[in-house]
Formats: sequence, structure tokens, C-alpha cells
Amino acid sequence: MDYKNKYLNLLNQKGNGVDEFHVNLLDNTRGIGLYALAAPNDCSSTNMKIENFNRIKKVVDECNPNGLIVYDVQDEPCRDGTKRPFPFFKKEQADIFANFLSKQFPNNPIILYRVLPQEATNIESTEEIRRNIILKWMDDTIKKRNQKTLVWIGGNSRKLPQINGKTPSNFIIDIINTQYKDVICGNVCLPERGDIELSLMIDRTKNNCKFFITQIVYNFELYQKLINNYIDTCIRENIEPSRIIFNFALFGEKKL
Repeated sequence: MDYKNKYLNLLNQKGNGVDEFHVNLLDNTRGIGLYALAAPNDCSSTNMKIENFNRIKKVVDECNPNGLIVYDVQDEPCRDGTKRPFPFFKKEQADIFANFLSKQFPNNPIILYRVLPQEATNIESTEEIRRNIILKWMDDTIKKRNQKTLVWIGGNSRKLPQINGKTPSNFIIDIINTQYKDVICGNVCLPERGDIELSLMIDRTKNNCKFFITQIVYNFELYQKLINNYIDTCIRENIEPSRIIFNFALFGEKKL
């Protein structure tokens, strides 16, 4: 069996609508298969965007995933102080693209990544301005774009200016838990961060994080160790563990 058929067999589960998807997502005993993608380049021509969508449609039609993941790809010029090895191509707005896909694939619900806007962490802005930026950004994503299953990225560092005495990430969680109770929140899982990752996962689980999505798995031993420690900690502290979704990508030529 070639690599493509192996991949199709792995994901060959028919999605049957949003309600069933959410039930399966929250039930750790039920397997799900997801297909992840990013929005096309903002500078792409109309023909290139059509070709991009046709490729997506072909994969979705063949694989029948339970749902789709849409990544929010943003430039992060100050992330580590190093110069980019290649230019950054701005992507179309992720929530707009996710809304488009929701209409094209009504039986394939969307998990949308959303990166905290840089304006929300501007230390020169007042706390009220930063708070209003986040609230409008959340409202646009959830109400205007009708996205209900989200992974919030950024804003977790304690070095960032706080809102209501909390990091932007924890402020967002509070708003979700009080104002958008029908929204299902997830987060990323990065075993490469070392021992701190376990404490982050436990804190987020306690804060109503319903699932985690890993980075692409390169070193399974790291993930195995983290997951075992996570489950052991959940049992010890009597916490209901959240689902962990593994992220795999295929590399290499077909002949391999």
C-alpha cells in the first residue's frame, strides 16, 4: 500500500455535522481525523486561489475528515530577534477563510486558530484600549464569522501587559467562560518546551480547555513522556483530562 492510501485510510471517517463533531471532539473514547490547512497568500491571484481551493476540495472529498483545522499564520518579527531566512507572505485573514470553508463544507466543522493581534499587547496603549481591541477581535471571530471551536494563540507570557490583573490569554479565557459559553476552546501542546509544558496543560485544563493540538510530531518519546505525566497528574488531582490531538505530516517522495 503506498503512502497516499495509508494516509487516506488513517483519515477515512465521514463527518456528519457540527453537533456530532462536538460530541466526538469532547469524548476521548471516540476517534476523530482532521485535515489541517492555512489560508492562501493574500497576494495570490484569483486563479491561484481557485486552484488552492480545488486542491483542498479534492483532499476533503477523498479523505472525508471529521473536521478541518485552519491555522492563523502571522508574521512574528520580534519572536526571537533573528532575521527571517525568507520573506513573509501575508495570508488572507484566517477567520474569513474559515467562514468561507464552513459554507463550502457544511459537514466538516472548523477548528480555527486565532493569533492575538499585536495591538492588544502594545505597552504604549492604555489597558482600556487593549481590552477593547481583544473584545472586538473575539466578537468578530465568534459572532461575525460564526466560529465556535477555537484555539487561542499568544498572550500567555507574564511579560505582556496585563488586563484585569491577568495575562491576555487568561483574560480571553475568562470572557469565553462568562460570555461565550457555547464556544469550545482548545490550546496547543508543545512538548519541546520541556517541564513547563505539563504545568501549562494542567492550568489550561482547569480553565476549561477541552482539547490540545500538538505540533507536528517528530520525537514521539517526548510526547509519550508528557502525555503519561499529564494523565498521572490528572488522576492524582482528580481532573478530567482533555483530548489530545496528534499532528502528523508526511515528508519525502512517493517511492519511499
